[in-house]
Amino acid sequence: MKQRWYVPWLYILPTVLVLGLFLVYPTIETIWVSLHDNYYINADSSENPNAPRKMFVGFDNYVEAFTDPSVNMGVAFRNNALWLVLMTTLSVGLGLILAVLLDRVRYEVIAKSIIFLPMAISFTAASIIWRFIYAYRPPNRPQIGLLNGLLESLSTIANDPIANQILVGASILFGGIAIVLLLFGLRDRRYLGPFFASLVVVLLAQFILAQGGEFVPELWLSKQPWINNIALIIAGAWVWTGFCMVILSAAYKGIPAELMEAARIDGATEWQVFWKITIPFMLSTIAVVTTTIVIFVLKTFDIVYVMTGGNFGTEVLANTMIKTMYDFRDFEKASAIAVILLILIVPFIVINIRRFRAQEAMR
Repeated sequence: MKQRWYVPWLYILPTVLVLGLFLVYPTIETIWVSLHDNYYINADSSENPNAPRKMFVGFDNYVEAFTDPSVNMGVAFRNNALWLVLMTTLSVGLGLILAVLLDRVRYEVIAKSIIFLPMAISFTAASIIWRFIYAYRPPNRPQIGLLNGLLESLSTIANDPIANQILVGASILFGGIAIVLLLFGLRDRRYLGPFFASLVVVLLAQFILAQGGEFVPELWLSKQPWINNIALIIAGAWVWTGFCMVILSAAYKGIPAELMEAARIDGATEWQVFWKITIPFMLSTIAVVTTTIVIFVLKTFDIVYVMTGGNFGTEVLANTMIKTMYDFRDFEKASAIAVILLILIVPFIVINIRRFRAQEAMR
């Protein structure tokens, strides 16, 4: 029996209605609002005085969004670009490294669970955690922030003569161990890991001695223009690295083991295996994960809102939109900023769709 033409549409109708109600309609409404502005009728008018009316203004809200000093779009674009580069590099890069390294250890499940744990909490909770890490108190008061507390402890250690002697002894001891491990490591690579660990101890001890107690607690979230932005990006990367690691780890386990073993038998080093086999096989997954992080970065809001409120030169586009809407009650200009964000995100969505179609065509 021939199937009626409308039967398939009946199956997808609920999905179309939901998408239209919660996605298409709000998008069209936002664009419509961004092209209008509220104005109030003159009190001398026969109509109700001060009654709001919508007036079509074209692209005036977009122009004002870029020119209004209170909005400060230049700083927001600069910070979003910084987030785009550093956040994507840190999250995807660390996720890829962890996915490859943890695949070879016995405690893989435990380690990955701990690294993925930040994704289980909200971004607001993560922001509060990192706000406490960067917390600062005036001099002569105990530092409650983890980072400044650590600096204060290092300053105390560096000013203590006995601690200085211990650091010197540790440098000599671990320096000798590092030399011995390096000599063995030239023949057997199993010794290279302990060698680098010993070298880190030596460098850390020398760094503490070289500072001479000059470890000063800082207002990390107020240091403009880069330190505070980088501090916020680190908080974001802490949350998203686990997500990247899990997705990339699944792709890494899909690489044929026979192919990697054949490369090693042919004399390829681990570095060559990583760049010639691992990366090409995982390229499509890396692209998807990168696109996901880019979209998140462009609409990031909660981390900035909770930790700095966009102050001290940390403003980003999404936070600018929220402040314009709720602080200044300018819904039209906020809608214009929302449309700008949509325009910035659309190219990455299109790239992802094209990649999915190309993968489907290859199957």
